[in-house]
Amino acid sequence: MSSFVQALVNPGDECVYFEPCFPMYLDHFQIAGGVAKPVPLEVTPEKIWSFDPEKLKAALSPKTKILMLNTPHNPTGKVFSKAELE
Repeated sequence: MSSFVQALVNPGDECVYFEPCFPMYLDHFQIAGGVAKPVPLEVTPEKIWSFDPEKLKAALSPKTKILMLNTPHNPTGKVFSKAELE
């Protein structure tokens, strides 16, 4: 993962990720000089570990270089649905 981030992220590039996250992801962003931009995964009465698509859109900008998304998500174990991935 570190090599991936180092290869793609330059100082000042934005790194969007879902929070909570595996703590080492933030270290990788920092070492590369990237700016960490979290999107919260929330627990609501309707869904466990869901995200607001508008919050994801708001986190993205022309400076966004990567969106760190793994499914199952680490550390929550959330498996993103096809609709969420689209």
